[in-house]
Amino acid sequence: MLIGCDLFSSTLDFQKICNSDLRGIKKKFSNIKIIKVDPNIKNNPKYSKLDIYWGNRINMVILKKMPNLKWIHYGSTGTNQDIINYSKDKKIKISNSKKIFDYPVAATALAFILCLSRGIHYSLYYRGKENHGRNFYNTIYQKMNVVFKKKILFVGYGNIAKKISKICKSMGMEIFIIKRKPLKKIKSFYKLSNLKNAVKNKDFIINLLPSEKSTKEIFNYKIFKNMNKKSFFINLGRGETVNEKDLEKIIKKNLISGVALDVVQNEPLKKNYNLLKYNNVIVTPHIAAINTSYKVDQINLFIDNLGKFLSNKKLRYRV
Repeated sequence: MLIGCDLFSSTLDFQKICNSDLRGIKKKFSNIKIIKVDPNIKNNPKYSKLDIYWGNRINMVILKKMPNLKWIHYGSTGTNQDIINYSKDKKIKISNSKKIFDYPVAATALAFILCLSRGIHYSLYYRGKENHGRNFYNTIYQKMNVVFKKKILFVGYGNIAKKISKICKSMGMEIFIIKRKPLKKIKSFYKLSNLKNAVKNKDFIINLLPSEKSTKEIFNYKIFKNMNKKSFFINLGRGETVNEKDLEKIIKKNLISGVALDVVQNEPLKKNYNLLKYNNVIVTPHIAAINTSYKVDQINLFIDNLGKFLSNKKLRYRV
């Protein structure tokens, strides 16, 4: 059985694997072979022989060159709707690694919440500049607050949101959620179609939505305008879910207090990215998932799922 893996050529060191990382897999499964693939090379003759694709950068061009493919395992949470639809027709199984990233992304969300509410991002923005002093905070102190007993809305309520909400509850925060199905434990529930009303009077709005046709630029001017002037917007979902031109209009008009983005529409993040020039905006280059235990967790998950796949059992985190 031939497995193609693109994690060898990852640009991020925390998830880049090497041959020595694969010893556990090769020891347990003697009848498999793992080869390096680079999705940037579109005409690799080995594509036609692959049974399994393991990695993060599979695309439709190379997928159509894999007639024997039976399973795609994403080393990330992100998936592509076109690939899902195509795989459904071809009966290709898909799984992802969603729970591996729960804690680092939840920690990043909490860092954003505390940083924005306490005005720490202003000090980072003005560090080393003349107007970086205590008197500056006289001009923005009304935007500074504490998180205790505030209202927080999770737009998308999966494992990451659940972990964040546990900590938020311990600080007396009131939890509101948008999810496909209501939860008995949380009465403050909205449907995604009611997003405009859901964002009203919330202190923190955390976007954790995936990129789908129904979520494309769902955060637009009408939604942002309905937020409280003291609201903070945090995006840890996908950049495509936000209309960035509308968000910039809202920031210019000071209609919300601050923004934190770990994802943007066009990645990788460029140094001339428009929203970087605003002092109440935090932008990080899609690093919320960075985690020193990633490789160990990823390989253990793949070993477990490979065993299930070969035994025709249900895969963990099946998409």
